[in-house]
Amino acid sequence: IHLRVQRQRVHHHVHFIEKAFRVLRAQAAAAAVGRRAWHRVSPDWISETWEEGLADVVSAVATAQRTAAESAVMSAPLALAAQGAWAPPTGIPDPTAVAGAAGDGRALQGLLYSPAVRAKELIGDGWATNAAMRAAGSQLTMLITTAVADAGRAAASVGIAARPRTGYVRMLNPPSCSRCMILAGKFFRWNQGFQRHPRCDCIHVPTLVTSQAEAFAHGLIDDPYQAFKSLSEAEQDRVFGRAAARAIRDGADMGQVVNVRRGMRSPGDPFTREGTRRGHASTTLRRGQRRMTPDTIYRLNPKREDAIRALRDQGYILPGGQVPTGSLRGQQTGQTSTGETAAQRRVREAARDWQDVLAGRNPYSSRAQERHGGARIGAQETPLTPQIAAQVEARYYAAVAARGELTEMRRLLRMAH
Repeated sequence: IHLRVQRQRVHHHVHFIEKAFRVLRAQAAAAAVGRRAWHRVSPDWISETWEEGLADVVSAVATAQRTAAESAVMSAPLALAAQGAWAPPTGIPDPTAVAGAAGDGRALQGLLYSPAVRAKELIGDGWATNAAMRAAGSQLTMLITTAVADAGRAAASVGIAARPRTGYVRMLNPPSCSRCMILAGKFFRWNQGFQRHPRCDCIHVPTLVTSQAEAFAHGLIDDPYQAFKSLSEAEQDRVFGRAAARAIRDGADMGQVVNVRRGMRSPGDPFTREGTRRGHASTTLRRGQRRMTPDTIYRLNPKREDAIRALRDQGYILPGGQVPTGSLRGQQTGQTSTGETAAQRRVREAARDWQDVLAGRNPYSSRAQERHGGARIGAQETPLTPQIAAQVEARYYAAVAARGELTEMRRLLRMAH
């Protein structure tokens, strides 16, 4: 049983690693177009020369966005099937609907013009021209990669909302920052937004699971502490900060440590208000007592045992220890016609099989062959499995999106498999 679960987890994670790489390749291709166009911008005529190359950049980003969205849509049914579950969607997401727009709804044209404004602002603030252009170029790369990732996440969100009883688990795409790491493996309802920062490349994993035990059984839990321990001590210090990383190594809860920053009035503040009113710290602190940050605790307690005691008193080390799942909450059919082309036939057959699935029938059974006009008589109906349903759904998406064109269908199906 243990080996079977491990194989499930490996298969599931490989599937989403491949999906993440497809999105990364799309981001890299679009960012390369953006960098080439930005290098042609004249510092003397920033707006004018950037507008000349902007159309090509917008086109490249929109293409990458569609790739990311298609990948999310095509892989969703097979992701559910890999967990041994599947539910029919109430509608088919359109990957093209999220291409050409930024995550906040703005048109790409307006979003991608902003580096020109940024460059001129920096020059106006006294920056050297070369430094200002480099900073604006970095901003452009960030905007492109974030816009592509957002398109994939938006398409995944639509697909999840269109499939009853489906939510999602957040999966890391290492290397990840501390803010993303504490959300690893967290289960969200279909209508809960996906928190992300610029350059965030975490992804949705659609799932029908409703309990922590099921999530573990299907390998959906990205253990934040396992991810932390996979880093070297130097990398832990870099990602979390030296004191925060040390606190986690000493047994502090990762969420308590990372969220400290939200309650600091300014960087370097020795105290935090985070968790002092309704959080766990409010149950351990005395009335009116201020909560020290991990940096302050280590500065005031050179002995390790004293520091650990203070971490516990200040609400960083929880009674249950470091629990990996602590962040989990609650824990149309075509008609045969004369002169039908091969492309039309593919769409018709894919739609016919999809109708079978929606009716709860296996379109690949010998009974289905008979039902579809085959020569078999008295054939048997075999059960419809989640795996078959997911394969038929993916093929239907591909056939409709590609209008039956074989090369394009194969490209889309490769995203699913």
